[in-house]
Amino acid sequence: MRNLEIDVDWGAFVAGDQRVFECVYDTFFDPLYNYGRNYTDEEELVEDAIQELFVRFWKNRANLTMPASLRNYLFKAFRNHLRDRIKASGRYVTADFDERYPFEVVISAEETRIASEMDEAMRTRLTKAMEQLTARQKEAIFLRFYEGFSYEEIAHTMEITVKATYKLMARSIEAMRHEMGGSKTSVLLIILRTLDFNSGHKNGKR
Repeated sequence: MRNLEIDVDWGAFVAGDQRVFECVYDTFFDPLYNYGRNYTDEEELVEDAIQELFVRFWKNRANLTMPASLRNYLFKAFRNHLRDRIKASGRYVTADFDERYPFEVVISAEETRIASEMDEAMRTRLTKAMEQLTARQKEAIFLRFYEGFSYEEIAHTMEITVKATYKLMARSIEAMRHEMGGSKTSVLLIILRTLDFNSGHKNGKR
């Protein structure tokens, strides 16, 4: 689980300090890239969306108000921009895109502790359980346990209410528990062990 809040000299950034901009870019490129790859396997599309986001961020800096959470601001802005790019591509355009959008969290034996610390049957059960979740549920799980977002931050990023976020998380964990068996606590521990390992070994694009 990661927490990528950083101290930013907002006044210097607005004044055009490129060092501050580079610090923000270097800090958030990989997390945004990893987040975007859950939406699509098109690497160039994800990279382009990140570049476009930061170009807009830099050009409009004088008109921006310092956000309470820079991480939350960038994730939400990137999510909206990437989703617009995906919809514009025509590949996933449906009348209910907001509910039926692509989002996959891959549980890889090569990238997680599961291969060495859990048997293959457990890895299969976890993968199958994740596959049963809706895209919205997978995204909430990813933001909560991989990126360390609070419920309030998830609500802001996904543009839903905090109450809806709690319900979404509860239903996600319950759905996984139903598929895997055991208690909700055991499911949470498996998710945390898996995603915590990924956070230390998944280095993004660069």
